[in-house]
Amino acid sequence: MHPHQVLTGAVNPGDSCYSVGSVHEAPFTAYGSGCDIVILADDFECVQIIPGAKHGNIQVSCVECSQQGRIAASYGNAVCIFEPLGVNSHKRNCQLTCQWLKTGQFFLSSMTFNLSWDPQGNRLLAATDYLQLWAPPSSDVLEEEKEEEEEEEERRRRRR
Repeated sequence: MHPHQVLTGAVNPGDSCYSVGSVHEAPFTAYGSGCDIVILADDFECVQIIPGAKHGNIQVSCVECSQQGRIAASYGNAVCIFEPLGVNSHKRNCQLTCQWLKTGQFFLSSMTFNLSWDPQGNRLLAATDYLQLWAPPSSDVLEEEKEEEEEEEERRRRRR
């Protein structure tokens, strides 16, 4: 037998229980393992485990990462948003030196089958029995989108 790497906590079944994102161009993988969310660096070093006990011990059914570092995870009909903040000083050799903290939550009418971020990482498409597009309050929108809106408004002024 050949040695192989074993990750504790298998990925929950289904194609929507894992996702790849990045924080400041450093890639990471997040996946649901039972009720927990496991975040791994690109070398598969465990960066953080977000315990499911904080979310009612409900199995994670979907995980979706944005290219801006946000993670959306569904627990039954609840969707939680996590953002990379601060510094994890225990992981000095890892490119990912942040910790993900829960910054938002919303509830859907039924269980979530799939989640998908828009390219700017500001809006989230949720698939339940219906498709629903969720957006944060305008004060929480990432700067990148504000700049694009300002550029579009400038183009409109020039056309007049």
